[in-house]
Amino acid sequence: MNTLEARVRAAVRATAEEIAPGSIPPLDLADRGRRRSRGPAGPVRSGGRWPRVLIPLAAAASVIAVVAVSLVVTGGPHDRAPAGSSPNASPGARSTAFRPVGTGPQTDSLDCVTATVCYAWDSGAEGRAAERTSDGGITWRPVAALPDHRTLAGQNADPSCPTAEVCVGGAGGLTLAVTTDGGARWSIRSLPRPPGTSGASIDRVSCATADKCVVHIRDNGPGTFLSTSNGGATWTAAAAIPPDAPRYLWLLRCDPDGRCIGVYPTGTNTNGGLLAMRSADNGRTWAVSSAHAPATAIFMMSCGDALHCMFVSDNGATMTTSDGGVTWRERTPPSTWPSTATSVSCPAAGACFIALADANTGGYSHPVIEATYDGGSTWTPLSLPTVGRSPLALVFPLSCPSPAGCIAMAATRQQDEGAGAPGRRVMISSLPTS
Repeated sequence: MNTLEARVRAAVRATAEEIAPGSIPPLDLADRGRRRSRGPAGPVRSGGRWPRVLIPLAAAASVIAVVAVSLVVTGGPHDRAPAGSSPNASPGARSTAFRPVGTGPQTDSLDCVTATVCYAWDSGAEGRAAERTSDGGITWRPVAALPDHRTLAGQNADPSCPTAEVCVGGAGGLTLAVTTDGGARWSIRSLPRPPGTSGASIDRVSCATADKCVVHIRDNGPGTFLSTSNGGATWTAAAAIPPDAPRYLWLLRCDPDGRCIGVYPTGTNTNGGLLAMRSADNGRTWAVSSAHAPATAIFMMSCGDALHCMFVSDNGATMTTSDGGVTWRERTPPSTWPSTATSVSCPAAGACFIALADANTGGYSHPVIEATYDGGSTWTPLSLPTVGRSPLALVFPLSCPSPAGCIAMAATRQQDEGAGAPGRRVMISSLPTS
């Protein structure tokens, strides 16, 4: 087993054990049918608004997006795009080629908030080590550790960064870790316990802006939500949770207009399914839809906004929704694609990028990145560079802050097998240069 595959499988194993110790999904959702009345859902005082910082408009991104999820093997980043942004960027704004820009940390999760600011959340490191770049991947610096020996909670449950400087993530139980200066310092904020819950803890966080956040709370029964629209000064519990709501979420994406989508995989890798939760009022009320998913050993998802999401199976088969998970359209992969999808990133409605490679027992080879701007109806290949006269063997993970292009981590065969600087990878970018 090669280095990357070992890291990915270890990350997934830890995630599965966190959710259901000793088991691999599908998870036991037998208790999800119990209706849980939340009672009146008025504001709940949480103990203080997180500090505000002034951020140059050009450096701010407006929406956080999603986590890639897996039934057996996973890998993928968070991404975001301004809500309502058009996927049809002008042809001149779209780059068709990637170029090397530097070296970065080996990571399972890359979140590019803007064309220059990215966070590498290392789910394989003790204490959830992280690094940040502010020059598009050329140089990186460590993100500060959390106070009181706390750690960012949950494998693949990375912080939500609505701007280049503000990130909010779970820190265990009902506490949030908040930074307003790009990870130079963190503060810990406690959340109120939602009515009717016991043993509750934060599962997913999505902040559409520095003031508007929605938090999914996992509990002994169906999970629930808390939301804030004033930077954490007060939190509001969801008015009611549907009886078929899942206990956990693997994806949560909220937009500034108040729309949210939460997704949870069901079934098995031979008979898959999805539960999609949707809200139009910043998490106050929710509806649930279910859908069948293609048989797959790898399950990745990304959302351009809370209505438009793409599911990608291990062989590149896709499902897309444009109505927040109510209906899905399934497409088979083009015959020219390599055998295995490794990452997906959707920066806007209808715009998605997929990284693929040929996989065998000896490792990965012949990677490609394909882009769609019409929701998966057509795809365009983007060229990849060589590094030191060696071809790339793998692109993983991939993060696209806008339809104009992406930043990704890549490796040659020698690098993936451990040669070169320990823990460092080639950074490549297709974003237009200044």
